[in-house]
Amino acid sequence: MIRRETVDVGGVPISYLTAGEGGPLLLLLHGTYWSRVWQPVLDGIAAAGLWPVAVDFPGFGRSGGELTLSEASVPRLSAWLVGFLDALGHEGSVMVAGHDIGGGVAQHLMLANSKVQVSCVATASSGIFRETARRLPTGTTKIISVSMSFLSSSCYVLLSACESRLML
Repeated sequence: MIRRETVDVGGVPISYLTAGEGGPLLLLLHGTYWSRVWQPVLDGIAAAGLWPVAVDFPGFGRSGGELTLSEASVPRLSAWLVGFLDALGHEGSVMVAGHDIGGGVAQHLMLANSKVQVSCVATASSGIFRETARRLPTGTTKIISVSMSFLSSSCYVLLSACESRLML
């Protein structure tokens, strides 16, 4: 059953959607919309044994704060995610799926952040960035690149990957 929860990140209330109880964390990042774009697949992801967390970036959806121009970049959002994961109390590896700019943030989190171990990145952005492909850690990370024009199609491709355990 899908539920909306809130956690404090640096004094700002951050909202996210989740479903199920426990399992490996699958962090779902939105693009220009907000977390509810992932709503159609959250129960299915949880049924596949994963813990889906679809976060609203600051200033989006039901999260507080404001995404200022100076903070609205892939590197800054990637760094912000580290604080979000800390606020969740999550330790260990995380799978990340991102749509639109969320795909870029997912890739950046994998490459530029030594504190977070990313075991899989699924993107529905402009595909795999050249830098990501060039610096991909050998044997530890999988990338599923989904370049589709409709988010709902991307969601169902991701759900299919989760159900078939392609992401684990």
